[in-house]
Amino acid sequence: MLLKKSHLPAALALSLFFLACGKTCLAYTVVSGTIYVTDGSQADVNSALAAAPAGDTIQIPPGTFTWGTNGAATYINSAVNLLGSGTSNTTIILDPGFSTGYNEVINITAGATVGNFSLEPPANTEGGISAGPATGWRVTNINYNNVGNSSVGYFCYAGSYGLIDNCTVAANNGECELIFGRGPNDSWQTGSSMGKADNVIVEDSTFNGTGYVCDANSNARFVIRFCTITGPMKVDGHGLASNTPARGVRQMEIYDNTWTSTNSYWAIMELRGGTGVCFNNASVGSNLIFFFLNEYGATAPWANFGNVCQTPYNYPIADQIGEGPDLYVGGTSQGTFQPPGYVQNSGGSAPYYIWNVTQCGQPVAAVGSQIPANAIAQYQSEVGGTTATFTMVGPPSPDIIEEGRDYFQQGGFNGNAPFTGADGVGVGTTTQMNGIKPTKIGVGFWVTDQGTWNNNTPGSGMLYTWQIDPVTKLPTWEPTYTPYQYPDPQAGTAIVTGSTGTTGTGSTGGGSTGSTGTGSSGGGSTGTGSTGGTGTSGGGWVSTNGVWTFSPYAPAAPATVPPAPTNLQVTGT
Repeated sequence: MLLKKSHLPAALALSLFFLACGKTCLAYTVVSGTIYVTDGSQADVNSALAAAPAGDTIQIPPGTFTWGTNGAATYINSAVNLLGSGTSNTTIILDPGFSTGYNEVINITAGATVGNFSLEPPANTEGGISAGPATGWRVTNINYNNVGNSSVGYFCYAGSYGLIDNCTVAANNGECELIFGRGPNDSWQTGSSMGKADNVIVEDSTFNGTGYVCDANSNARFVIRFCTITGPMKVDGHGLASNTPARGVRQMEIYDNTWTSTNSYWAIMELRGGTGVCFNNASVGSNLIFFFLNEYGATAPWANFGNVCQTPYNYPIADQIGEGPDLYVGGTSQGTFQPPGYVQNSGGSAPYYIWNVTQCGQPVAAVGSQIPANAIAQYQSEVGGTTATFTMVGPPSPDIIEEGRDYFQQGGFNGNAPFTGADGVGVGTTTQMNGIKPTKIGVGFWVTDQGTWNNNTPGSGMLYTWQIDPVTKLPTWEPTYTPYQYPDPQAGTAIVTGSTGTTGTGSTGGGSTGSTGTGSSGGGSTGTGSTGGTGTSGGGWVSTNGVWTFSPYAPAAPATVPPAPTNLQVTGT
């Protein structure tokens, strides 16, 4: 066993512990002091996690392993990398007796990276992965197969901000909320983080079956981008009415996603609170889908609203679509749902912006649910009129969520009007935008020849809105929103340092003397082959179709040491 000096105290303590328990050695092997090769059992992985400092890698070998027996859980309390040998090679099955609910078998409490394996819960077992309270975590290249589960299933429960990328997630229950996010609790008291890292960012992933892609719950901030959804699954942003604690989703960014299901009459998105952007989303399999903007407080007497239906009389309804952060006023002032010193913001203070949402190439306008008779009757009593009525989405007024006030949509309320600056969102070049002088404050324009956030598409776009300049007091086009860098910088960052391989022969090194090695042997990771010789094959990380796996370490010492590998990339990014 090779150990760096800095690892000796932890390793010695663990060795003494196991000797005291009658065990003579640990199952895992430490390779070059930074990579821990385990036997795949949950107990051995947990032991390696306890010994490994931040930056080290714990490897799960090929095979099928049962975790969660007797409720056992794994906690990742430092910024390490826990990696399998690929989704087709390493499978973790949850024990049927693992407890359900919000209990997860893998719990990330630090800025760790977890991935490169399949995770399969048996019937009626829900546990997957939880992340938080630390930020900066990453869940990558995991195949989560929940199709045999008849209960609510959670792939990832996010209590803080991090990245979920290149995962394939499957479910067969309409109540499966595959990525569930809640918190942090001060989200409504802090400014917007749209276009920044402080979000749960889900990108380049595939969702199969039925259920929810996500439930962005109380205080949550979510980005769903560049994903493929093959089944009748919706992206969901929860409102205050049904949430615990009683706050709505804070913000969402939903863009460049594709739904391929041919099913009819289902929702691709349902947004029920806060602010955000929604653009370049397409249903390519069905032209009979719905895009909902809703406020559940107007559909039933929810306990969070004192068992009283909300109506236009209550506008703005707390945390509804288009509402910005809580206003700080200091002192003892306090809103119904706000902490001391804060009160509710005004309606339309942070409107949603929506453009290029399509079904089979045709624009889709947002709609709302029907208002029930008991809410209409309540509104009539509030305004003193027996014929008064209202809608969820408008205009015409009265309504709860109004285009041109709480959200701005390309094509206006009906989704098909040309952009003149009187309403909605325009799309075009900078020159085209500058040629329009809007008559309505707040309208938007997505400029297609600016923005460098998409590394795959130069000039990938940014949003301007027509606002009053605080200095000149005149209306002008103001830059308002640019998406966060794509791919997420974490997805392009090396997450492992391959072990140093031994010297390979001309064949195992990938060529003749002095040539560059390309195999798993003779140069560690994707290292450089040194002079040929008789050495044994080198251990390290190798990439196959963008997925990293570990080639077991050969115990023989190298004759010479090749240069250390650099710039390792993971999961094809």
